[in-house]
Amino acid sequence: MFNDKLDDVNMSIADDDESGDEVNMKEDRTPTPVAGCDASLILDNSRGIVLENGSNTNMNIARGFNVIDDIKSALEKECSQTVSCADILVLAARDSTILIIEKVPLGRRDSISASLCGSNNNIPALNNTFDAILSRFKRQGLDLVDLVVLSGNHTIGNSRCTSFRQNLYNQLGNN
Repeated sequence: MFNDKLDDVNMSIADDDESGDEVNMKEDRTPTPVAGCDASLILDNSRGIVLENGSNTNMNIARGFNVIDDIKSALEKECSQTVSCADILVLAARDSTILIIEKVPLGRRDSISASLCGSNNNIPALNNTFDAILSRFKRQGLDLVDLVVLSGNHTIGNSRCTSFRQNLYNQLGNN
């Protein structure tokens, strides 16, 4: 039954015209520096949970959360508490980037907490230099190869010029 429902998740994501533009690999991988890929980024404010997507580094990436919410609502009607938001997020990210070649391992557990402080302190900011970004990765036990691989996720989809202009043209602040 679980695998049948996962097929339904795959179909829901594939049928959603918006998911390709709105859900991207950054949304799947951004939570990694805070507490792992546990979907804590998409938690709503409640019972003392302060949103991570309100952190300085996550302000502009929440465009696709409505797609995740729609998928989760549809799944809850069919099979309540069967498929985690973390798995929905990773499947949506996979399908929105048309990387269906490999199977995505499932079985993640949803977070029950969020960390605004962890998000602000561990996710590289838009204006960080390369050395600052690498330093944040190293604090999480990641290396230069991890930085390159995870940064490659940002080459898929749409970005605003304000998200990367300084990193391209103004590293020293003099031009």
